[in-house]
Amino acid sequence: MEFKYNKPRLSFDECNCDGSPRYHLFVSESCPLASAVSAARTLLGLDSMISMDVADGESGAGLVFLNGCSCAPWKGSEGPFWLYSVYQLSNSIATTLITAPVLWDTVEQKIVSNDAWEILKLMSHEDDQSDLISYNDALGVILKEGLCPGDQMEAIENMYSDLSSSIFNV
Repeated sequence: MEFKYNKPRLSFDECNCDGSPRYHLFVSESCPLASAVSAARTLLGLDSMISMDVADGESGAGLVFLNGCSCAPWKGSEGPFWLYSVYQLSNSIATTLITAPVLWDTVEQKIVSNDAWEILKLMSHEDDQSDLISYNDALGVILKEGLCPGDQMEAIENMYSDLSSSIFNV
C-alpha cells in the first residue's frame, strides 16, 4: 500500500513556524531506492528545503533511528525512533509494509509518498509542479501527459517497475 494524500501543490520552500522545513525525508542507506532519493535531494540543492533522517539499522520493530527523529512532531523525544510511528500517525489503521524512503509533511502530519520514484519526480519538478502533476483523492499524484515523449516515460516506468520488483522480490 502506497501512502499518498490530496495536496494541490507541494512547495518545498515552505517552512514551519520555527523555521524548519515543512517536508522531511526518512531514508535508509541499506535501500538502493532510498539512497537514490537521498542523493537526488543533495544534487538538486534541496538540503535546506527538505530535512532528512537516515536510519541506523533495522530491528524487530523495523527501521530504527537510534538518536531519535529531527522533525515534528517527534523532534526532541528521547531515545530511539521507529519508522512505523510515521505510518501510524499518518493512518492509524494502515496495515502495510513499512518502507523507506518516506516523504513526510510536518504540517499536515501525513505521508506524502513512500514511493521512491514518485518522490524523485516531485523533487525534480519542484519549481513547476502545478503544470506537471494532477491530484486525485483515490490515486494520489498523477503525472500529466507531456513531461517527456510517451515512449520514453513508458520505458522509464518499466525500468523502475523491473528494478523495484527485483529489489523487493529477492
